[in-house]
Amino acid sequence: MAVRSYEPPSQESRQEDTLGYVKEAINDPNSCLTMVHKTVMIPLSPSAIGNEERAILSTLNHWLCKYVNELDGLLIAYDNVDFASEVGIIKDDLPYVFWDISADFYLFEPKVNSVLKGKVTRFGKASSKLVTCHIYGSFSATISVPDPIPQSLSPYLKTNQDIMFRVLKINAEKCNLHGAIDDDTIALTTQIPLSKGHAGAPINLADF
Repeated sequence: MAVRSYEPPSQESRQEDTLGYVKEAINDPNSCLTMVHKTVMIPLSPSAIGNEERAILSTLNHWLCKYVNELDGLLIAYDNVDFASEVGIIKDDLPYVFWDISADFYLFEPKVNSVLKGKVTRFGKASSKLVTCHIYGSFSATISVPDPIPQSLSPYLKTNQDIMFRVLKINAEKCNLHGAIDDDTIALTTQIPLSKGHAGAPINLADF
């Protein structure tokens, strides 16, 4: 029995937007994305009786962009949600009704030395040589820039521009990464088209 969709709140709208992007990106060898089909148990309050579908989707939306123990990974999107049982169960006098649901879960699983693409959102102080990037619009990465900055890299150091970097440290609980730009990732970055439209101007190397 499939979980039917309902009039989505803004968070679910974002999930749908992310899902489409993730389905395209997952085939990229540098995406650090995996898809697992898994059955998980979700506790619902008795107040959700008669409205279980909405409550389950609300729970899944709450899991987005967090490390989920039941999935052993950072959840970025989900799809094809189904009830795995016809009825919920009550366990050990707990004040919940537990439902088994199955779904396709898209997990973000970066590792140290992984190469990732991020979108530049802001720059640190000039002395720090750091930029901040968003990954899949959900996760944040603080990235060290080479000093001095290679001329080939400088056109890409602007807001809303995609760049490649290498992962050095992962904080799964805070969904935050630390990385660096090296010669290999510079070579990959220069293969990315320069963004147009709302992209910011490249930084002045003398000021960074």
